[in-house]
Amino acid sequence: MGEGTYHLVTLGCPKNQVDSDKLAGTLAADGMASTDSPAEADLIVVNTCAFIADARQESVDTVLALADLRRDGARLVVTGCMAERYGDELATVLPEVDSVAGFGVPVVLGRRPDGPSGNGPPLPSFDLLNLPRPASARPWAYVKIAEGCDRACGFCAIPTFRGPQRSRSVESILDEVDALDVREVVLVAQDLAAYGRDQGAGEKAIVPLVEAVAGRVDRVRLLYLYPSDLNDRLVETICATDVPYFDLSLQHVSPPLMRRMRRWGDGDRFLERINHIRSVEPDAAFRSNFIVGYPGETEEDHDALLDFVAAADLDWCGFFAYSEEEGTYATTLDGAVDSSLAAERLHELGEMQDRITAARRDALIGRRVSVLVDEPGVGRTHREAPEIDGIVTVPSDLPTGRFARPDGDGCHRAGPGGGVKHLRTVVSPANLVTLSRLLLAPVLFALVLGAEDRGGVTWAGFVLGLVLASTDYFDGVLARRRGTVSRWGAFLDPLADKVVVIGVGVSLAMVGRYAWLPVVLLTVREAAITGYRLWFARQGLAVPARRSAKWKTIVQGVALLMAVLPPLEDADLVVQAGLWLAVAFTLVTGAQYLVDGGRATSTTGSKSA
Repeated sequence: MGEGTYHLVTLGCPKNQVDSDKLAGTLAADGMASTDSPAEADLIVVNTCAFIADARQESVDTVLALADLRRDGARLVVTGCMAERYGDELATVLPEVDSVAGFGVPVVLGRRPDGPSGNGPPLPSFDLLNLPRPASARPWAYVKIAEGCDRACGFCAIPTFRGPQRSRSVESILDEVDALDVREVVLVAQDLAAYGRDQGAGEKAIVPLVEAVAGRVDRVRLLYLYPSDLNDRLVETICATDVPYFDLSLQHVSPPLMRRMRRWGDGDRFLERINHIRSVEPDAAFRSNFIVGYPGETEEDHDALLDFVAAADLDWCGFFAYSEEEGTYATTLDGAVDSSLAAERLHELGEMQDRITAARRDALIGRRVSVLVDEPGVGRTHREAPEIDGIVTVPSDLPTGRFARPDGDGCHRAGPGGGVKHLRTVVSPANLVTLSRLLLAPVLFALVLGAEDRGGVTWAGFVLGLVLASTDYFDGVLARRRGTVSRWGAFLDPLADKVVVIGVGVSLAMVGRYAWLPVVLLTVREAAITGYRLWFARQGLAVPARRSAKWKTIVQGVALLMAVLPPLEDADLVVQAGLWLAVAFTLVTGAQYLVDGGRATSTTGSKSA
């Protein structure tokens, strides 16, 4: 196939994007042109991901959707990790596909091509890792410096289909960097810091490589660093590039679970390393990912991870439910974690990190920052990896591919209405749910006050209160699933909780259902902690609430619903007991927050010293 058009879809990680860029180069060399419309393409290529079950399902769904869109006579080819790992099986279960092409197999072959013998799968005919790439259409680009992995992590199947580590030569990498013609290079590999040492042979050479690339481009960013390889020399080299961004592959922090994962390290060692880096470079940014629900994960393990996330104060975190992968060590382990429990733990960690990220982003408001303009209106500082983290909004007239710098060369001051943002959007479905809770709160107050003759007891008030309580959980889940977590959401969500609790409590006191003393205690505590939290945010600190704070919110909601529930209209003793229990929870969690805040302040002070 030497003419026509192609449509290429890439799923999964940045390493897959590199492969797709190289495949696009081979197609262009064959005389084919790219098209954004799959319905108009002569060839549709799907570069799949096979890392976890959700990624495989996304790959299959994408293939089927594109099969429905393609025109008559167009070919549909599946390549990438799924094609390499499940080639024969994939060809059988997806009859819509014309070709399943593993690594190094041309994607322009006809239907179900055979190998040289005529009865086997197609054989690789090129080295995908070392294929040349065309110049990047963006001011940044991923560069893959090695393929495969020599580690044997308990949960990971990548070595079974990507193979052992195979490092590229420094010369080939630098040639690719030159050809890409970009301002920022993002180095990627399965085990980046092990570059140069393959299957126990050779010397690790990531430091001289980073130094060489830094001599050719304005920014060098490293993704996927194994923590045990993050030595002082590498830290100093990264900081010297003026991109002090550390993407650490931690996965968990509990020592027993880390051993079951066949991983190095624990929470104490990770924290020591993070604190050391911050002492060297206070402006360092950190990202990591963690697996939740790995076989054998106990409540103690989960609590250890919660404590670590709170203490580490990372800029960005991803949390993923454990996915059982065929052929891995983890499949032999006992202690499977129920999926509903894993989902609950994910939610708890996600809520905590949302608050931390929002606080760290808020701390940047008012600062003058240097950004690389990726596209009109969108830029990034050293703190944001492309396509993964947040952005900085900039004036749309700043030219793409240039740096907007604090020295006045197109500088943009971060601030409200165009400053540093957690996400591209402020108006999101999750935020609209939260705003609806705020807008409906006065309606609930009016219903309670309107039932003064019954002490605020009303079925309408109970139903509306139940709706408001249930959507408190829903907006957070919606934000995470749709990828629309924002600092506005992190601010509005707890605000809505407090408005509802205080407003309903005061309304019930006004109609005589509640005594004033517990309502005043609850109101003063909520207002004081809110002020304390805002003060911390202005200092650039985040003090995540403990798990007990979530129970506090639940107990408060149950107490308020009991007070307006008609069957309990005459059960005054039960209603008052519920209120005092809520007050007790509220005061205890407030004291815990003050203690945690004091620790955070002392820790920050010691770091500064």
